[in-house]
Amino acid sequence: MNRPVLTAAAALSSLIIMAGAVEFGLSVGTAPPAPGSGPVSAATRLAATTSTASPSSTASTPAAAPSPADTLLDPHGTYVGLATPGSVSAWTTATGTRPDMLEEFIGWGQPLPAVAANWSSGELTLVSLQSNTTTLASIASGQDDLYLDRIAVQARTAAIPIALDFDHEFNGNWYPWGADGSQHASPAEFVAAWRHMHDVFEAAGARNVIWVWSPNVVNPLPKVALAPYWPGTAYVTWAGMVGYWTGYEGQGTYTTLYGPTERQIEALTDDPILITETGAEQGSEKAAWITALLNGVRTDSHVIGFVYFDYGAAQGKREDWTIEDDEAAVTAWRTAARSLHLPSVG
Repeated sequence: MNRPVLTAAAALSSLIIMAGAVEFGLSVGTAPPAPGSGPVSAATRLAATTSTASPSSTASTPAAAPSPADTLLDPHGTYVGLATPGSVSAWTTATGTRPDMLEEFIGWGQPLPAVAANWSSGELTLVSLQSNTTTLASIASGQDDLYLDRIAVQARTAAIPIALDFDHEFNGNWYPWGADGSQHASPAEFVAAWRHMHDVFEAAGARNVIWVWSPNVVNPLPKVALAPYWPGTAYVTWAGMVGYWTGYEGQGTYTTLYGPTERQIEALTDDPILITETGAEQGSEKAAWITALLNGVRTDSHVIGFVYFDYGAAQGKREDWTIEDDEAAVTAWRTAARSLHLPSVG
């Protein structure tokens, strides 16, 4: 896909072209910038400290041939990600699309998921790490460093790109770490926790991490400014957005749902934007929204892809976001997916 501005490859091109470096992210690199030394972007440091990482280099070859690193890091300009508690292959069969990103959620204290296995089968892992059993103040003060050191070493040892989304939807009030959440954490505490965690990973040599800063969309809610939560250019690789089609008034189009948030993000950074969670609730407009989503991503020059949240009532969700059993939704997906040049499975 041709894009007039930023793509995943633009942010991470040196991952593919850098020659002479040894294993991915392990023994080459630069130290993180000293405080006050200027906004060296996380994407720049990531590119400068990594080299070509073929998915097949870290795991045995699966039944399906793995995607090469350049394709996985810039899959025609659009990531199609999936978050599902079910079978990836079943979703692939239903939609005719093979995802090249898998989002996996982990609570505080849990190890990283099987990132190498995902990479070897052609998927970049987006790890959504949640501070559900600690506090942002505790993280920022170093009280959780034992855990952070452990997963930082896991990330470094994996020696492949890993996307990490810490405490998503921080501007909402429905998670403990969010605005007006049970932690009663301030934006400054969120920023301090983010920067501390980032610095722990840097000190451990885990420079293969793509840092994803992911607020909830500000339309229709929450009406919380994003700027106070921004950790800074040196600490973020990609910006993210969480936004679902729920039928609220004012959500009518892709632009009305995501546009106000994009404008706030673009005032802070020119980092690529990934829609880190999205879905459409069941109903007569589900197919139309799926069409709008895929077409919107295709024409949105700042967005490098999306992750579809394929969860439903069986997982305790209020809404059923799944699409496999909705014939109209599946048809809409397959039709719109052709325009995104997604990897087809028939």
